[in-house]
Amino acid sequence: MVRRPRPGFTLIELLVVIAIIAILIGLLLPAVQKVRDAAARMSCSNNLKQIGLACHNYHDAYNGMPPAWLYEPPAPPTRPTATAVGWGLLLLPYLEQDPVYRGYNQDLNMFDTANQAMTLSQLKLFKCPATPNGDRVVELPIPPGVLPGMPGGTFRGGPSDYSATTGIRNWCNFMGTPCDPPDIGQRWGALQPWSTTAAAVAALGARRFTLITITDGTSNTILVSEVAGTPDVYNRNRQKISPLPGAPAPILAVSYGAGWANPYNGENWLSGSPVDGNNPHTAAGSSGPCLINCSNYNGRGLYSFHSGGVNAAMADGSVKFLRESMATRQLAFAITAVGGEIFTHD
Repeated sequence: MVRRPRPGFTLIELLVVIAIIAILIGLLLPAVQKVRDAAARMSCSNNLKQIGLACHNYHDAYNGMPPAWLYEPPAPPTRPTATAVGWGLLLLPYLEQDPVYRGYNQDLNMFDTANQAMTLSQLKLFKCPATPNGDRVVELPIPPGVLPGMPGGTFRGGPSDYSATTGIRNWCNFMGTPCDPPDIGQRWGALQPWSTTAAAVAALGARRFTLITITDGTSNTILVSEVAGTPDVYNRNRQKISPLPGAPAPILAVSYGAGWANPYNGENWLSGSPVDGNNPHTAAGSSGPCLINCSNYNGRGLYSFHSGGVNAAMADGSVKFLRESMATRQLAFAITAVGGEIFTHD
């Protein structure tokens, strides 16, 4: 009998096929990653769109933009200590989170056990999908007396990758013009601290904007933008550099924009970082000309895990992608609401 050879692949043919498959996978992975990044950026933009629309709904209900944080002095027995709540909590009824809003007692401070049961809620709308460790729990020690009548304690809550932009420090440095005496900054972002008590408003030097009083134009003024990843600290190359050795806890607590219910998530007065983003927490590198994606530490600037820039909700309800390449002056113009500067967006 004649034995016929069985059909099949030789070892060389199998190796060639495997090599081709490996090459195709290598070509496909970057494209898949780009699609994932684009989807995360779009989802993040949608979150900010909802936040911007919620600000408009709040404006219609209260005839003014939501406060960056709302401070109320002690008023015993109803309000035994001073209280402060952030813009994130105040917007909850307009973000389909009314049960969480109603569960928070605004006559009690943020350290109250029942209130922390609410602030620990992991709210998807305040989290950018591109940010690592999205389900982190924020724990920030806050010293007593940060605000008059405010006790100390540890704030505990779900994270927020978005923060109000209340102003710019070192204004003259960003404008390229030295100041004499040195200028401490231009604070008037569209969301500002507020109180229902006239004496507290005067003490805070507070101001409340309406759509009409944003004279720079609502399409030219930022309400809320990305300051992602806090309270973990990241620099420009996405290197995680926290926990931060030697950093005093009160500074961390007050300056970070961490936590959607954290009142200090509205206290983001930007000062800039070194261009390379390295060692942004040191005295030598505490400020600089870079405001986008150099560092998320201590109010240094806007920060995201998207390639090339950050998303920002504007006062007209739109969302813009602010590129890292945009001039620092232009971003400073966009943060302030009444400076009279012309903002151009590429």
